[in-house]
Amino acid sequence: MIRKNIKGRTAGIIIGAMILASGAIVMRELARQDSAVHLVANGPINPGVAAGEPAPDFELKTKDGTETVKLSDHFGKEPVVLIFGSYT
Repeated sequence: MIRKNIKGRTAGIIIGAMILASGAIVMRELARQDSAVHLVANGPINPGVAAGEPAPDFELKTKDGTETVKLSDHFGKEPVVLIFGSYT
């Protein structure tokens, strides 16, 4: 009789823990979706340049750090634009 009570309690504890874990996973996913919806609804913090507007001038150092390259130095030439990112 005592063994049946212990097995029943153990099963109840395991089922309760599984329910709590499932609830935590659901809440985490809802929080992620809310933040994604907020970003889509309100737009990014820095929307960047609108289509058709010129890019802002900026400068970067070369990989070895010996030279500085400015965007405005290449204006009117045929630039190569590389876009990196994950759009999934």
